Amino acid sequence: MILFSLLVSFIFWLFNLSFWILLLSLPFGVAYYFYLRHRSKYFQRLSLPGPPITSIFLGNLEEFERNGKNHEKLLEWHQTYGPTFGMLQGAHRVIVTSDLNILNEVYVKQFPTFQARMIHPTFAVDQVNGSQLTLFFTQGNQWKRLRALFAASLTVPKIKSVEPIMKKAHHELYQAFKRNENKVIDVIPDYLQKVVNILGTKETSKSIIASFFAGSWDFLCITKYFQILQFLTIFREALQLRDNIIQAITERENESPTSKRDRDFLDFLREAQEDDIDTTNKPDLDRKIPKKLTRDELIGAAQGYLFGGADTTATLINYCLYELTLNPEFEEIILQEIEDYIKDEDDINYNNVKNLEFLERFVKETARLHPFAYLAAMRRAIEPTTLELSDGSKLQIDKDTAILPNMIVICKDEKVWGKNASKFNPDRFLPENSKDRHTLAWMPFGAGPRICPGKTLAIYETKATLICLLQNFKFQLYDKIELNEVTKTFMNFDSLKMKIILRKDA
Repeated sequence: MILFSLLVSFIFWLFNLSFWILLLSLPFGVAYYFYLRHRSKYFQRLSLPGPPITSIFLGNLEEFERNGKNHEKLLEWHQTYGPTFGMLQGAHRVIVTSDLNILNEVYVKQFPTFQARMIHPTFAVDQVNGSQLTLFFTQGNQWKRLRALFAASLTVPKIKSVEPIMKKAHHELYQAFKRNENKVIDVIPDYLQKVVNILGTKETSKSIIASFFAGSWDFLCITKYFQILQFLTIFREALQLRDNIIQAITERENESPTSKRDRDFLDFLREAQEDDIDTTNKPDLDRKIPKKLTRDELIGAAQGYLFGGADTTATLINYCLYELTLNPEFEEIILQEIEDYIKDEDDINYNNVKNLEFLERFVKETARLHPFAYLAAMRRAIEPTTLELSDGSKLQIDKDTAILPNMIVICKDEKVWGKNASKFNPDRFLPENSKDRHTLAWMPFGAGPRICPGKTLAIYETKATLICLLQNFKFQLYDKIELNEVTKTFMNFDSLKMKIILRKDA
């Protein structure tokens, strides 16, 4: 009887406590609701067109990300709302534009104002003071410092020095395809899916945790302390990758000075950890900040190579193989060019590969028609400014507003590329055909001071890998009808099945 009375008393007390908590929090709940209503009408107050929001908490994000068809939404909204429109990605204000003059302001003329990236809306990270951020995430002096250190590991001499490792990778790739000759396989590597899992790019609205961070970004000063909740959803893959990188770094630290191992980019990054990098030719770099990489920054830089390098390059190669199957006439030109410069495997080096000008134009045209990294090009204003639209009107940009270049539209804009803009034509990139083209018309690696530091490496890797593959194999697209192009971390086919045929049997 006593226990029963205690239980009833406890339930009564709990009911009263819940009642008072609800009563006291009600005004805050009502105030927050009206705040969300006000936030959701931001672009209306700017008189900037855009799609109606579908959620006062997530804005247009659910519709934008649905089924991975972000790229199709950008095209649809462009056709409906014009070249410049606004959308809300949770609490993130995003202005989407295909106006190249605006983009020139953002990426070049007003770069100091737009030096920060907007990363995925679910990432609640401090991009100014974060201690373990990669080059991709940082801004301000931290970005300048990491950029200088990172770029030192990507010079042409160091790219040339990793050629032995690239040859080994090409040999492994050859063996993998050789084992599957006359078979239909998915040429998209399995590891790309692991990278996607680590970056956590599922539809935001399908995750309570992701939705929370996207919709509450305007309270970053608080939510940044809870970001670990987001990482828990990808904990296993992220931890395994980090452990692998730490193991590789430790092995190099314990390595004998007389080791004959081929040096790689991790070794070059370690030089930035052990030695002061010469920054005398970089007047914009604050002399008071340290010039050496910390161990956490070294780990982050290595992760940056995997995310921003391996994933993007592999995706570009996939699209090149796809375009080769659709345009066999260009394959013959490339093969002839390869035969002119590449006699055997030893000839696949930086200088010879650079001479393959038609192949480079082919790669650039592929990147034009398939702007797979279009979401990575967003920039965020770190202070208020004004942009001039193509019609001469002024657009007020508040602090933290992001600009997204609508590369899905730009890449096929007939005003930029001519009436046959949708046709695959590598000769668009001949000097005489591109001399008068706007410099912001082609930006698969970004633009301005924050252009991807690995651009030279990515094009070289892509060309060298294609040489290796085309010398040995012919590819046939299995079923174009089944192809499904989706946007996850990057835009890519979720599966690209091809038949592998030995070149000598073709």
